[in-house]
Amino acid sequence: MTIDIDFFDPTVAPGTHHPEPNGIYYEYFRTMITKVFKEYNVIGFDIVEYAPQLDPSNITGNMIVNIILEMLGAKFNKDYE
Repeated sequence: MTIDIDFFDPTVAPGTHHPEPNGIYYEYFRTMITKVFKEYNVIGFDIVEYAPQLDPSNITGNMIVNIILEMLGAKFNKDYE
C-alpha cells in the first residue's frame, strides 16, 4: 500500500510539491485505514511525495509518524479501533 502525502489537504500536510486542494483530513484517513486493514491482508506500505524543505514547521513529518503508528496498530493489534 502506498500513501501519497499530496492526498491530504495542504492545511494538514504542507510538505509536498503537489498539494491537493480539498484533500482529505487525518481523521477521515484514520477511519479508512482501520477498515482497509480489517478487510485486507496488507503486507507492506510506504509513504511518498514528502518534501520536508517545504514544511519548516514539520507538520507533515509529524503526521507521517502518526500514519506509520496508525498503520502498524491497525495491522498488529486485533482490538484496534
